[in-house]
Amino acid sequence: MMQAEVLDLGSTARWTQDGAFPDVDGKLVRAYDDVTVLVPTLLENDPGGAYVVPAGTVGTVLFHCGDAEGVVQLELYWPEGSFVFGYARPRDVRLHQTSEQKYPS
Repeated sequence: MMQAEVLDLGSTARWTQDGAFPDVDGKLVRAYDDVTVLVPTLLENDPGGAYVVPAGTVGTVLFHCGDAEGVVQLELYWPEGSFVFGYARPRDVRLHQTSEQKYPS
């Protein structure tokens, strides 16, 4: 089983909701798009936390660093009927649906 990684949030150059970042497949993801997390993710990036969000969990992108090497802040829909906050690398997420698909005009 893959272990959840503690991410260095201090190394993030800037948080933004502008622009986009490439996911694992190279598709561009923007703030408020939904992604599937491909690796286990620590709640709030806390290595001492009691829970790990499982791979395969869907979440909404809140903020990102604008590039493939940064970090993405997510609202993760886990456990069922709830949400928690977590962080992932762009290479560890896959676009699930865009905000336009979630909220069509």
